[in-house]
Amino acid sequence: MTAESLVAEIFGDQEALLTALEADGWPRKLAAAGFLRHRETWVVRDLEEALDRELGALEAGELVWPDRVCHVWPALPGAGVTPVLFGVLLGIEQVVRISRRGAGFGEYFQRCARRAGVGVEVELPQEEAGRGSMPTAEVYVVSGSDQTVEAVRGQVSGTVVGYGHRVSFGVVVDDGEVDLGAVAGEMAADGVLWNQRGCFSLRGVLFDGEPPRRRRFAEELAGAIDRREEEWGAAAGLSEGEIAQRAQALGKAQMAGEVFCQGVGFVVIDDGPFRGRQVAAHSVSVHGVAGPQGVREALALPARHVQGVALAGAWSRDQLGWIEALGRAGATRVCGAGELQAPEAGWWHDGRPNVLSWARAVSLSSVIGGA
Repeated sequence: MTAESLVAEIFGDQEALLTALEADGWPRKLAAAGFLRHRETWVVRDLEEALDRELGALEAGELVWPDRVCHVWPALPGAGVTPVLFGVLLGIEQVVRISRRGAGFGEYFQRCARRAGVGVEVELPQEEAGRGSMPTAEVYVVSGSDQTVEAVRGQVSGTVVGYGHRVSFGVVVDDGEVDLGAVAGEMAADGVLWNQRGCFSLRGVLFDGEPPRRRRFAEELAGAIDRREEEWGAAAGLSEGEIAQRAQALGKAQMAGEVFCQGVGFVVIDDGPFRGRQVAAHSVSVHGVAGPQGVREALALPARHVQGVALAGAWSRDQLGWIEALGRAGATRVCGAGELQAPEAGWWHDGRPNVLSWARAVSLSSVIGGA
């Protein structure tokens, strides 16, 4: 069977899919919106073309692929599916280890993989005492926190390809005529989807424009976050701890500066640099930036922790300047507002090749033509 079969199975029973995601604590409408975006990424023809481009980058040498790859998935549903699809296209035997917080989607994916007959084994979560060691494999593809990546490295002898902590943000370039309400509406979707728990979740915005316009944007963004929360029932997916943290963080933010709040999430105007922290669920900080040359000063997080940037407004007047500045800051992907959560199939995960890190390149130059 093929990768197309697996994708078809995942989306073949919408009711069963959403029920599985609800079992993991995700609000139904929020999960549906998230998987609409996953579907934009899991286009098999695009994945095949991306794979061809990646492998075509090698001009010499022979690639030796692992017999078996183990994928370690985070609780965020769908976050590890793309590497599995690449593995199916390569014909590699694979095993997926599911997070305990993702058991519902894990069971659903297990059924899909079996029906598709794609050679993907799924190890469902068990009680910690009986969980045992990691599955045997030559390569481990780990998605999650930096701590998870390091924990797997400490347990296995195979190659670990780790995708750890990353943060995304937005940039609004304002010339006084930008429709700030429309931009805010799109960026709110980037911030609320999956309850802001993914590496492509918007946590901050750099605003290049006059302070009164920055204030207006912050107010518009707070209203848009509230509307997205209501549309997707997002608050129902927050834990008691997250709600308590939100109340505490909101109080601290209100004492420190100007805050706009209409729902669960809130927006803070911050005169300091963006540090990448998630202050509370659906919270977004708005920072000033003085053109592309000011990006470095407006950010206070390492380039290795930057993921995507949603770029909006009049940035095309200095397109090259903005792209170069964001690339130097660490961005692995620059897209439009509202598109952060739907990376294209060919996106290089964390700015690295998707599958070349699984293989070993063996040079044959010393034996070619020998006796």
